[in-house]
Amino acid sequence: MKILLSAYACRPDLGSEPGGGWSWAKHLAQAGNEVYCMTAAYNRPFIDQYLREHPIEGLHLAYVEAPAWVEWLRHQRYQTFLYLHYWYWQRAAYRRADRWHQDVHFDVVHHVTYGSLQMGSRLGLLGLPFIFGPVGGGQSAPQQFHSYLRRGRYVERLRDFFSNSVLINLYHTATTLQTANLVLTTNHETYERARQLGARNIKMALDSGLPPEFYPATLPKRTPTDTLRLLWVGSIIPRKGVLLLLEMMTSLPDTITLTLVGS
Repeated sequence: MKILLSAYACRPDLGSEPGGGWSWAKHLAQAGNEVYCMTAAYNRPFIDQYLREHPIEGLHLAYVEAPAWVEWLRHQRYQTFLYLHYWYWQRAAYRRADRWHQDVHFDVVHHVTYGSLQMGSRLGLLGLPFIFGPVGGGQSAPQQFHSYLRRGRYVERLRDFFSNSVLINLYHTATTLQTANLVLTTNHETYERARQLGARNIKMALDSGLPPEFYPATLPKRTPTDTLRLLWVGSIIPRKGVLLLLEMMTSLPDTITLTLVGS
């Protein structure tokens, strides 16, 4: 099968969204498909280096750039202009996909990253069988927890406003869901939001996993102790619930410890 894969975030040396995009590309190709993956141009050095050492048969890459001025803004302030870059990248990726399709004649189109309901994907406009997801983004932080978000609560309110307003149509989200042959959602909130916006065929799906080589040949043996050690891994930002976790720890006995790992 010839699969056109849209993976804006896609790197073999990272986890999270980039690792997810790379895993889709890699494993679909290893399953015997011809995978034509479009990704952001700034991923190229990392992917090319990996493929020089570990070639993958059936995997073809297209490194797509946004307009030069958008690339410059992203380079100057990555976090500030990330979604602006993603918006313009999707427009450029659609034009690249349309040209690619004239030569390859894809069987199916699959959008995998960003794995978020917001901003959708233009690739359903190609008129091919189209899969969107797995995606999340339908969740909303309860008002009672906004104090734990600190200044991030304003961003959360803005995200909620965007997700529940007519602005969502300007970014092709509704059109994406209505043209997709299959929408994969990672949680029940996103499932319900996709249904409200007109998705015809929605399925729940996991958006993460571990390859077999991750697991040790034998499980480590643990010696029981009187201490319960908790490990938290992620981006240490308010919306991940770190402040709520720290408050919880103040109510627990000293025999329970917490280690935070992240940036």
